Amino acid sequence: MALTVTTDERTELERRLRSRKGRAETARRARVILMLADGASYAAVTTAVGCPPAYVARWKQRFEAARLAGLQARYRGQPARVRTPALEAKILAKTQTPPPDGVPTGRRGSWGR
Repeated sequence: MALTVTTDERTELERRLRSRKGRAETARRARVILMLADGASYAAVTTAVGCPPAYVARWKQRFEAARLAGLQARYRGQPARVRTPALEAKILAKTQTPPPDGVPTGRRGSWGR
């Protein structure tokens, strides 16, 4: 069964596919959705795009759930570090400790000597 795509969605997906300024991964997702909308099988899509079937299934599912917005990457990033009083005390103690060899911090004169 082919994936249903509106005319506006098809126009946007084709724009993403042709874009020279966008990310290659965005174009790859657009190509997967367009091929599925044209009735291509998973095997044909995986061969043409060079990706595993799980990739095709993931982006098809996300497109069906949220349409074009579902094709955005979901990078979660790293959680923000919580600066506790103990951590602040440790940082402060480290900054107040002189270097072990007695050389002042900063530039040491000429480089490489």
